Amino acid sequence: MDMSAFEAIVFLVGLYASQAAVCPADWRQYGDICYFPITTSMSWEEANQACFAKEAQLALPRSQMEQDAIWGMLQETVNGQFPERIWIACSDFEEEGNWRPCPLRDDGSNAYENWRGNQPDNNNGADCAAMIRSNGGRWGDRPCRELNFAVCQLPAILMSVPTVCLLINTDGRPASACLVGHNLKEIPVTGVVECGMACRLEPRCRSFNLVKQGRAGMLCQLKNVTWSEADEKSFMKTQENCYFFEL
Repeated sequence: MDMSAFEAIVFLVGLYASQAAVCPADWRQYGDICYFPITTSMSWEEANQACFAKEAQLALPRSQMEQDAIWGMLQETVNGQFPERIWIACSDFEEEGNWRPCPLRDDGSNAYENWRGNQPDNNNGADCAAMIRSNGGRWGDRPCRELNFAVCQLPAILMSVPTVCLLINTDGRPASACLVGHNLKEIPVTGVVECGMACRLEPRCRSFNLVKQGRAGMLCQLKNVTWSEADEKSFMKTQENCYFFEL
């Protein structure tokens, strides 16, 4: 392809004064929280450690909407089947009756809680809390050694919306062409801003292709070089509904 037919200009897709919350790859976002479902049955302590290894913590809903989001997330993850129980962050094994960080009913905090009527009841030394299917997802205390699914959570990363450069034709229209090779990863996205943020979160990313896939959405292809840095084996390939951007 004759690259003289193209030139790059700055295409402003966001201002650094504006910000958006984003989550790491493979995490699910709900509001300002990122969630990661654990679909291997494990004890409360094992689940807590699994979240800690991800620099996160066991999930704790702050509202009924977050409760429903977490419960629904596990339903989607395990092929539409609800798990019987999902561990959440609460326990009282350090001090009996002192459930932390979960609020208790009528404790004066006005914080969200979803304990079932008589829960927690410390039946058989149950010191760890879970959402329970037979309770409609409401919380109950369970033996900490019981094996259940879980969900990790961490705060979404607040990032400035990036400004990126879009490759255009000499007539001023966006060039339907993409950089071949130098792939870091491919991720589904909803648009150029999300793809640009994914590139900024990846330290090796220098540019990206945005490929429109019809009803399937868009595919973001992160690249480890800019157009000018690409070697002679790489080139811009004309491809319908594919657009090349540089940070």
